[in-house]
Amino acid sequence: MVWTIGTLIGGVFVYMKGNFQDKIRTVAICLMAFGVTFGLLGIAGNFTIYLIIMGVAGFFMPIVATAQTVLIQENVEEAMMGRVFSLVQIVTGSAMPFAILFFGPLADIVPIGSILVVSGALLVVVGALYQITSKRAGLN
Repeated sequence: MVWTIGTLIGGVFVYMKGNFQDKIRTVAICLMAFGVTFGLLGIAGNFTIYLIIMGVAGFFMPIVATAQTVLIQENVEEAMMGRVFSLVQIVTGSAMPFAILFFGPLADIVPIGSILVVSGALLVVVGALYQITSKRAGLN
């Protein structure tokens, strides 16, 4: 519920904001914000605080989705658009089962809070690398 409320607020923000000038930077910042919030979920000592952080994390989802979709539309030839979006859907759709296969058994060995902190830190790194490599590739 709280994640959904966060995404609804994020969706309203996207609607009010309109166009994101630097879409790569927007996606990178949101990925890093996901990382920070997921890491904070791992150390939240109170369930109310956990829920607030979860809502804040949800806020960034529509921003990432919108900026990434527009970035693809601006940089991919029209004839290839369907193929690119189908690949994006395959990758994002298959990520969850693989994550469950990996993190499910890992949670039996390592505390979930530690998994959230480490995966959050790695997501911050991914966000930074996304910005660096996308700019080097000449995407706008």
